[in-house]
Amino acid sequence: MGTPYTEVIDNFSKMITEYKLIELSEEERDGWMTALMNSALAKFQRTNPEKFVRDGTEFENELDDLEIDIICNLMIVEWLKPYLFSVDNLENLMTTKDWAEYSPANLLRQIRETYDLARLQSKNMVKNYTYTLRKYKRGEWYD
Repeated sequence: MGTPYTEVIDNFSKMITEYKLIELSEEERDGWMTALMNSALAKFQRTNPEKFVRDGTEFENELDDLEIDIICNLMIVEWLKPYLFSVDNLENLMTTKDWAEYSPANLLRQIRETYDLARLQSKNMVKNYTYTLRKYKRGEWYD
């Protein structure tokens, strides 16, 4: 028997505070979190594709705690993207003068720095995981 999606979703739910989830039905909540999980798995499953075979409601194999934790951390990166890449949030961080005079440069720099940080963190997690499995090969990371 494999690991059900609900186990990953429940672990992810304990890691974040998202008040919008209260307004969603259970089906909408699970659908949203499954979409986050699918995005996260796109970055992780290439390390060990046989391990992450899914049938729609569960993984066919049993995932260990480390694998679930990595998936949840990658889900956090996916969950944060809309918040971090929001022009409204970036505008609030800069003074009006900076925003008006340097909008394109500051916007691109802020987005790039945030993206690079999130990508580096998840890349290192996956790299450490694959290293422990002795399956790490150079150049097999997503862009």
